Amino acid sequence: MPGLGRNLSDTIDAAYAAAVGAGRWEGLLASVCELCGGSNSTIDVVDMGRGQVLAQYNHGLDPHFAELFAKEHVRDNPLTQAVVQMDNGQISSGRQLIGTAALEGSRFYNDWCVPQGSFDNSISLLAKRGNLYSILQVTYPTSAGFVDQQKTELITSISPHICRAVDVSIKYEQEIAIAQTDKEWISSKGIGMAVVSGSSTILKMNSNFEEVIRRQPDIVSVSGSELVLHPMEAAFQLKLIAGRQGGVGSFQAYVAKPVLVRSKAGDELEIEIFPALSHNPFLQFSDAPPMAHVCIRDLGQMLVRGARELAVRFGLTEAERNALLGIGKARSRTETAQLLNITEHTLKTHLNRLFDKTGTSRQTELLALLNRFSF
Repeated sequence: MPGLGRNLSDTIDAAYAAAVGAGRWEGLLASVCELCGGSNSTIDVVDMGRGQVLAQYNHGLDPHFAELFAKEHVRDNPLTQAVVQMDNGQISSGRQLIGTAALEGSRFYNDWCVPQGSFDNSISLLAKRGNLYSILQVTYPTSAGFVDQQKTELITSISPHICRAVDVSIKYEQEIAIAQTDKEWISSKGIGMAVVSGSSTILKMNSNFEEVIRRQPDIVSVSGSELVLHPMEAAFQLKLIAGRQGGVGSFQAYVAKPVLVRSKAGDELEIEIFPALSHNPFLQFSDAPPMAHVCIRDLGQMLVRGARELAVRFGLTEAERNALLGIGKARSRTETAQLLNITEHTLKTHLNRLFDKTGTSRQTELLALLNRFSF
């Protein structure tokens, strides 16, 4: 085959490109089809226990037949059933795996293969964990005949690289999720961030999150290595996101409203929980995939940081900084004066100086400036 070496090299390159870019798996499968002469190629993530396709990447497969396979032919497909007996990395042709008579006598073959002009296919088991199987299939048209030695050798050449790409994609996306906790702007704003697995085990948390655990044990705590959120709504959201394993729903983004709670100490905290990842089905092959980020904003502490930064920037005195922080927490002048244990007249003097130094002219503008530096 002319250019075989180049095509093989391009396919291997495409595998590792897909490993770090979820949108490139279809491009890899297109390269596989070109290399092997297949009419279509798929990677299916299948829950064999439930007979359910959790995710599929494909190239060249008619959407109607992709849907038909997922809805009707996972359970009655003799090829899928036979894959259970295969080992990781094992490669076979469909006819070799179950025999020509068994294949052609199946409803799957007559309702799914024949209408597409499919005659034989190469099957490679990329990964399995429990009932979860990741399967590469390359389907060949009637004109291509049986899977011969050359096709088998080509699949044998690329399968280890695709297997490795699956492993790399898992580690890559895990690291991306965990790295979120260390983003500089998150730390600078005093935001506590943790990433947890589906069992609520903490995989990583930043120093701000550790500080919240220390200061607000009635809001968030750790039992062993598991994160415990005490407000009922926040605990429910974490369970809903991090606890949903299996099924396509596990990788669909769930958008929740932040939960605003007040600690026993009287501090206001905002808890926001969102999926760590939403698009990589191979993460199901990891023992503890990152499933959720837990973000906690101690609003009082964030205001303190913002007021401190403004004090440095505009040369505020301690009394002016306290007045600024007071209106940020109390909102009204009367409440602020009571909070700071000063008269409203003294507070008005501090505010007028704050307006002059910051270039603002009213309290709402001053609050907006404080919020911009705090949050």
